[in-house]
Amino acid sequence: MIATAAMLLFPVGTTPEIRQRLAKRHRWVWIKTDHSVLTSVPALTGPCDFSGPLALVADLKAINPKVRVGMYVGGVANPNSHHPHYAPLEDADLLHATPSQPLEWAPTTVPHQPGEQRLRIVNYSRPETRAKLIAFWRAFCAEHDLDGITFDTFNPGYYAAWMALAPATPNVYGGFGLPNGGVEGAFHTEAWWFSALSTFCWQLRWALAQDGREVWVNGLYEYPNYVPTTDQANIGRGYANVSNYVSGQLSEFGHVMYGSPAALRGNLDVAALATSINRRSFWLLQPMFQGLPDTQDVARFYLACYLLMQKPGYTLFGYHPKPDPYQAHELVNGQYVPYLYDGGEDWDHDYGIARTGVNWTGDVAWREYTRGYAIVNASSGYGYLTLPAGAYRNWHPETGGLVTLTAANPGMNVPPKYGMFLFHGGA
Repeated sequence: MIATAAMLLFPVGTTPEIRQRLAKRHRWVWIKTDHSVLTSVPALTGPCDFSGPLALVADLKAINPKVRVGMYVGGVANPNSHHPHYAPLEDADLLHATPSQPLEWAPTTVPHQPGEQRLRIVNYSRPETRAKLIAFWRAFCAEHDLDGITFDTFNPGYYAAWMALAPATPNVYGGFGLPNGGVEGAFHTEAWWFSALSTFCWQLRWALAQDGREVWVNGLYEYPNYVPTTDQANIGRGYANVSNYVSGQLSEFGHVMYGSPAALRGNLDVAALATSINRRSFWLLQPMFQGLPDTQDVARFYLACYLLMQKPGYTLFGYHPKPDPYQAHELVNGQYVPYLYDGGEDWDHDYGIARTGVNWTGDVAWREYTRGYAIVNASSGYGYLTLPAGAYRNWHPETGGLVTLTAANPGMNVPPKYGMFLFHGGA
């Protein structure tokens, strides 16, 4: 059975039936807060009411005490006013352009989403700030029975470039215009950010682990493919080895693997880096970002990609094919409608135990399992793969499409942008 996880936006309009499926189908459920937790709308400056998503934590655990539930809590160093770690921050906890000018966006300046929210930049080089937020998170998770938190954007190159970027005009994403850093030092450099973030995350991971809880980070590989403009190319530089400092990593933009063998290799490399040191790797795959249809072939492509990197106990698969991001709802005519994708038999099959790591034949990636082979051609052209002679069934051990290979003809064409699992013993 595939180990799955869900990431869902609150409010989700979940029904009792959806909550039952969330709690019973998934190993982890991550709740992503949105602006609904703010009580001063439309200014969106806080304070926040997290009672809704936190009540959902309790509901899910009452249904299935074994499910692990965490909260997606926003940028590690740039919390918005609808993220829990925004409220405890004081002036001494922030970076400063001048002693009297903290790095903080307000609705009257130019936030990431103009006119919408406040945002602060945290000074993690300060030991007192690290200790304060570690104590905050430890207490917050304990009070609400959260099994973990996921931060957005652990990427030193992102933050360094952001500090140096010129301020934006209204409705254009910009930076703080500090190419030489500020009061707290060289925070325009990747080295400064890597030291500050890795120290904080390592200390937080250790502290939460004392309580059996985890801290994950989002986005290690995919940022090179997610650069808004050429002027911001440096934002895309990241550090894959941040897995050393946290409990797990979330790949939220793994959908870029479709049509790109290079992106598939990159995501596999980062997952292997994490799992090789017994950290978790969660692929949240949302093909709507690639403009892909909700079809079985697309779902199976991404599932086959996951089988290339699967490590029981450490990897998780999430999939949501609808146009509106995140699971447990879809937006229909402006209204939230309960919805939760379920892979059915494809998620329930026993694929066996992996015998090898990932192998490549040209652009075709494949991996041998005790019950067959996971195969992916992420490219836009046909690939060719040779396997041991025998009869195989595609995706279902009894009723799947029959593939027969012989000693004289041991190869097969693999269609473009296609994933498969060939079970041994087709008849």
